[in-house]
Amino acid sequence: MSAKIPVGILGATGIVGQRFIQLLEDHPWFEVAWLAASDRSEGKAYAEAARWRLKTAIPARVTGMRVSAATPDGAPKVIFAALDASIAAEMEPRFAEAGCAVITNSSALRMAKDVPLVIPEVNPDHTKLIECQSWRRKSGGFVVTNSNCSAMGLVLALAPLHRRFELETVMAVTMQAVSGAGYPGVASLDILGNVIPYIAKEEEKMEEETRKLLGTLNGAGVVLAPFKMSAQCNRVAVKLWTRGHRSAVSRKKRSCPALLSFRSAIWIRAIVRNRDLMWTQAKE
Repeated sequence: MSAKIPVGILGATGIVGQRFIQLLEDHPWFEVAWLAASDRSEGKAYAEAARWRLKTAIPARVTGMRVSAATPDGAPKVIFAALDASIAAEMEPRFAEAGCAVITNSSALRMAKDVPLVIPEVNPDHTKLIECQSWRRKSGGFVVTNSNCSAMGLVLALAPLHRRFELETVMAVTMQAVSGAGYPGVASLDILGNVIPYIAKEEEKMEEETRKLLGTLNGAGVVLAPFKMSAQCNRVAVKLWTRGHRSAVSRKKRSCPALLSFRSAIWIRAIVRNRDLMWTQAKE
């Protein structure tokens, strides 16, 4: 059996970094070999640096691992990044410039022309944009991003409908769990017994990213899907890992499908999505 690929976690002490570590435990291809975080965590054992907030225990392999400085020196060639957008915009290109493959959860580069925004079941062909990146040509490094959390679930449902019937308008209203705001999250006096009808930049992300994910690859960029998109995002007082995000969606199609065709398109996507959800729940 061949050795696993060593990977690094950038922003390892935060909630998203912790989730990366959890999901990569016992992964058949990857092995966490490097952890990096802010200056205040540098040099500490991971168990000391991170305030672990997931339900599962810290994987034994990383408990005593020393947290490195957040620089490319000594980092593996595959990096999973879990940084705030303001930091990621500067730091992720630095790692790509140094020859690293950066797979990021941050929103900083999602809408960049030559950076693929990918949901593997929906638009794997968009990864061809990697070859257009200047980092790729200079050092072999690149950046690829995942999507906004609410856009991800929405697009998985919309993709088979858009491909088959061509969407004309999409309107979505989300009810998003407080843990989606990270830690420490939303102030308790604001959220307890309440619904906050605005999440900064969330609506723009959902509208733009949905159209890019369902767009068409065209040379060195993506032509956004031509349908109109409107989103209203609300923060509600539930935890992500117990109840999650919800979306109420209305859509208009250019063609009017038979009910059977519509149901079959949705059913195929539901099977795929259910498989992914069961795997995630098993890890938790």
